[in-house]
Amino acid sequence: MGEPQFVGVPRVFERAKIVTLGWEKMYVVCCAQCGFYYVDPMPIWSGDTLQTLYDEEYFGEESMWWHRQRTEVDPQRRLDAIEREREKGSAPRFLDIGCGQGYVLEHALRRGWNVCGLEPSHVWVEQTAARLGVPIWEQRVEEADLPAGSCDVVFSDSVIEHLANPMAMMKLAQRVLKPGGLFYLVTPNAEALVNRIRGLLFHFASSHRASFIEPLCSPYHIVGFTPHSLSVLADRAGFEVRRLWVRHGREEWRKEKRWTASKFKSLALLPVLTLGEILGRGTTIDVLLVRQ
Repeated sequence: MGEPQFVGVPRVFERAKIVTLGWEKMYVVCCAQCGFYYVDPMPIWSGDTLQTLYDEEYFGEESMWWHRQRTEVDPQRRLDAIEREREKGSAPRFLDIGCGQGYVLEHALRRGWNVCGLEPSHVWVEQTAARLGVPIWEQRVEEADLPAGSCDVVFSDSVIEHLANPMAMMKLAQRVLKPGGLFYLVTPNAEALVNRIRGLLFHFASSHRASFIEPLCSPYHIVGFTPHSLSVLADRAGFEVRRLWVRHGREEWRKEKRWTASKFKSLALLPVLTLGEILGRGTTIDVLLVRQ
């Protein structure tokens, strides 16, 4: 990792402030060599604290459009991409790391796949396991002890950006996958055009606020990737990039159910979000990796 460059100061919500020692001295920095974003120093949260931060209120109120998008449209599109890359054969053994409410597991189950999940939140483990009737282990990525070579496909959507040590997830996926197995990973795009424009606006307003990564307010992201830095991480973990897509942006304003200040901000940034999506600098990275 190269010399870190100062990016900005993260905004802070009271809920995170009261459980985070040293939050006043945390900054967002970026590796000058690969473009990997992270918080320095990293927040130290206990298991109980994580249960508080990622409770039933974490997902908040969402619009009907966004609920359908994240529970049906995106899971089906991503599983379709996996099926196109797999050799025809028996039903794959499928692990969802950070399965949350279990919508991806549900769609994989409907396809006849043998599914299981890994999830640190006690609330979601109980509810998802009861709803789907599939095994879900209540473990953090760093502590997971799943059998080596036990999976054909590993999936993880919007989880790696919450990990102080993202290599732990890569090593877990590499260990549980068979040689040639597939790992489908989703994470926000740090170099989205909207982040660059937001950073310029903060600069002109003489604000030191970071335009990307929000470790001390929901959704509690503590690291961030560009397509390049994610590819570097994958290579170091023993994966080959099979496909990489940069998507999304223009629909951000449709996610929230109510007309809040953040919804109006997304609508005001719609031209930038749309242009970013067109230019391949959208808000989300999807990458399909192959275990070497």
